[in-house]
Amino acid sequence: MNVGSLNFLANVGWRYCGVIICVWTGLGLIFTAVFYFPPPRPNTKGMSRAEIVREIDFVGGLLSIGGMVLFMAGMQVCFDCFVSMFPI
Repeated sequence: MNVGSLNFLANVGWRYCGVIICVWTGLGLIFTAVFYFPPPRPNTKGMSRAEIVREIDFVGGLLSIGGMVLFMAGMQVCFDCFVSMFPI
């Protein structure tokens, strides 16, 4: 690295972290879409799309998502109560 690039990195601050993360994630998404071709799953060979969709556990998925939403909401409420009880 030359001195100019080190000077740039020292002066940009923390606000460019999001930009760097977005660029890195975008590159990963592009490379995955272009180069990743997984083989078909062996348990779905010979099945139509409708048969595959019928195998999905939608009730379990909805219960899991609902449970996580309630857990995160409870953590947020608990954190707000904790901050109001013990102000810094």
